[in-house]
Order: sequence, then structure tokens, then C-alpha cells
Amino acid sequence: MGGVSGTRPGTDGAFQISGVREGEYSVRALGLPQGYYLKSVRYAGKDVSNQTFRFSGSGSDALELILRQGTSQISGVVVDAKSQPVPGAQAILIPEESLRARTELYKTVTTDNSGHFVMPNVPPGNYKIFSWEAIEANGYYNPDVMKQSEAQGTAIKLEESLNRTTEVKWIPAVEN
Repeated sequence: MGGVSGTRPGTDGAFQISGVREGEYSVRALGLPQGYYLKSVRYAGKDVSNQTFRFSGSGSDALELILRQGTSQISGVVVDAKSQPVPGAQAILIPEESLRARTELYKTVTTDNSGHFVMPNVPPGNYKIFSWEAIEANGYYNPDVMKQSEAQGTAIKLEESLNRTTEVKWIPAVEN
């Protein structure tokens, strides 16, 4: 985005970005300090946290980002059909269906030699954790793949600053 410049946040947290062109935008907060998450985004008096918004360039509406401290941690174990831990498996955290366009809410970790995993710094919300024996690279972003697997995920609800432990069933590869 050539020509765009910003100021550092002041003591009240306010900052300005100039040179933004007219268009459709969505906001994602990446690289936040440990423990913080993007709670909401408001533009022109509306919550646009989970959608795009139209910036006209001529209005004086402010874009308000609310950051909050209070992420959680999920730890657990991936187990196979015989309830045996699965070392080296991927555990993938996927947000509830209405938030799946927000790719920053997805988390992927690999289990250790005893099948355990830890996912730190997770924003509050409703998620499912999946572990596939085989899935196409980034296949979990595909709505058709998710429709087929949805019932096999482990549901988990996180509130602020809550650490949770869970067990995740390994989804075996489908034989063709």
C-alpha cells in the first residue's frame, strides 16, 4: 500500500493512518504482545470485526480497534481409535463457522513424542480442534472439507484467561 503512513499510538492509544485509498477493507491484528487479542473493530458506528467495510476516503469516521488482555491456553493429547497417543500429529484449532474468514484465529501445532500439544495465546471464543491423519495442505480452509469433518472435531469454548485441557480424536485417512 504505497503512500500510506501512520503515527505511533499516543498515551490514549490513538493513532492516525493517512493515505488510505477508497476501497473494501478488513482488519486483522497480527504480532500483538503475548496475552493480547483483538476484541472488536468498529467503523462508522458498526461492529466490523468479522466482515469487510467500505472506506470512502471522504468521511471523517474513525476506525476503532479494541485490544484486550486475556488470551487462553489449550493443552491436550491427540489419540487414535484405540485411545493411544499419536506422536507427531497436527492439532488444528479452527474458529466457529461464522469466524472462519478470520485466518488469524486458526492455530496449528504438532504433538510431541507422547502425543501432547500446547496452543498458547488463543483469543476467547468457540472453536473445534481437529487432527487428521491425512489432509490436503491447508484443506481445513475449504468449506467442503470442513462439512465432511465437522462432527469429528472436539468442541471447546474459551473464556478470557482460561486454560483448558482436552483430548482430540485422530481422524483416520479415508481409503479410496
